[in-house]
Amino acid sequence: MQTIKTVYISNISEDVWDFITSLDPNAMSNEIEENTFLSDRAIFTLPDSSVFIAAKSISPQYQDYITSLIHLDDFHVVIPQNADGELSLDLANDLPLIKTLNQFGEINLAAYSSTSQLYQLHQKLIQSGLTVNLPLSPQPQHQDTVDNFGSKSGIRRLVESLNDPDIFMAPGQIFDSKAAALKYASDKLNQSEGVVIKTNRGHAGMGVIVLPPGTPIPQTFETDAYWDKFPIVVEKYIDVDPSIGGGFPNLEYLIDASGRVQLLYSCGMSMSSPGVFSGVEIGLGALPSVVLDKMIKIGQKISQKYSDSGYRGYFDIDFAAGKDGKLYITESNLRQTGGSHVYHLAQRLFGHDFDQKTYIISDNTFSLPPSNWTFGSISKLLQPILYNSDTKEGIVIVSENMLSRNQLSYVAFGHDSTTTHSLISSLKKYLLA
Repeated sequence: MQTIKTVYISNISEDVWDFITSLDPNAMSNEIEENTFLSDRAIFTLPDSSVFIAAKSISPQYQDYITSLIHLDDFHVVIPQNADGELSLDLANDLPLIKTLNQFGEINLAAYSSTSQLYQLHQKLIQSGLTVNLPLSPQPQHQDTVDNFGSKSGIRRLVESLNDPDIFMAPGQIFDSKAAALKYASDKLNQSEGVVIKTNRGHAGMGVIVLPPGTPIPQTFETDAYWDKFPIVVEKYIDVDPSIGGGFPNLEYLIDASGRVQLLYSCGMSMSSPGVFSGVEIGLGALPSVVLDKMIKIGQKISQKYSDSGYRGYFDIDFAAGKDGKLYITESNLRQTGGSHVYHLAQRLFGHDFDQKTYIISDNTFSLPPSNWTFGSISKLLQPILYNSDTKEGIVIVSENMLSRNQLSYVAFGHDSTTTHSLISSLKKYLLA
């Protein structure tokens, strides 16, 4: 039986395209560039027999590194003729590339996010004569589930509608008016409360203002245009307990085409600054068992609601672990996440029970000293601590393209927490000496 080819679109920017296009031109260009450079991490999520649609080339040397490490078979990187932030539309408008894809007859179309642009591509490919399956996306009639549950206002409305005493968010309100949001936030701050102000669907820390008690509202709330364009959530600032998953534990799930819900992994999340995700920590002891049990019970109810509503694909649920002992849902991303590649890489290296066999820490944007970094130069420098298939420990470089931004995306694997932290200390010595 012939394997159906998977065509994967690394469409990170499309997920928040309305938000990105509301930024000033320089910020917009920078966000699109960073997303383009981060997109090669998704190669680790691919099945065998895949075509990876990217906006930036990936060197043969790095492709060989990936395929030899995880034994990825029949894998090809393809770049549309005019690749920019809306990669699905770039492919849809590339008629020679569509003609090439037609030779497969039938494909599984997958992506980082199930965007409106992806569904336009889906229709274009069908019209070209291809049979196109969407095994990891909602069917077209359910595509609205992505925004309904994946926005800041959407998840808040869902939690409120459940009326479940065990599922809650920080007290707050949704506003369509920036002036009303500003007044509400100012009143809370004047009452010596802290607040968090969120645009409906921000990105990489942009669109989130974290204000502990006594902190003034920054001028950017008045000057950044997106605060005028989208709903705003203002909620109570939660003082988190950093001993519980860094204060921000997380669950990632997958709902398959049949609607079956699968919990992929639990983790603690690290932040490079307030509201800016940088990586995950997975393994025995990463989260207290009593906390994890509560998270899973909450996750079961939320995920079943998603499935019943027609959502299919990856999603996560982010929590804040308050010092008051409560678990607060902060958001839910209905797409692949900054940890999806970590999960698939670990599965490839250790099997389905990887979290029992290894301790994992990832960093998507580790800052490097300015230099002309290449995969060859950094892999040579880190050779003594790169992942070793015999010892089952070491560092995996999960993005070549980020090196040109003087940033390293890596995943560290050790036998336990102490070993993995020691590996990261060694990495810093090699790179920052």
